[in-house]
Amino acid sequence: MIAEPTAVPCAPNAPSGRGSYRHPNPPQKSTPDPVSSLPGALLAPSGTGTHADASRADELAATPEKSRQIVARAIAGEASPRQAIKARCLQCSHFDRAEIAACTVVRCALWRYRPYQTGSLGE
Repeated sequence: MIAEPTAVPCAPNAPSGRGSYRHPNPPQKSTPDPVSSLPGALLAPSGTGTHADASRADELAATPEKSRQIVARAIAGEASPRQAIKARCLQCSHFDRAEIAACTVVRCALWRYRPYQTGSLGE
């Protein structure tokens, strides 16, 4: 008599079957700290000590004063969708508003929604 093969789960308490692997210690999702005041809280890491926090602080320090508040609000998740798109377009164009209006990156998902457009979409 030949024994039938049995499914062995990859992790404890994981059901057998394709795509059912569960990491025994899944990474914990962390929520970013809200920005309490501008610009002082923006220039220092949020306290979690991660490389991403230091990178964001460096990015905000390099952001021109005129655009710093909208970029900070977008990073903190406190901006409206329109403000977040504006912040992303400003970052992409190196904070040049004329560059945003003349943007030719039509494959960008935000291209139709970019700020500072004049007249038609140029299609």
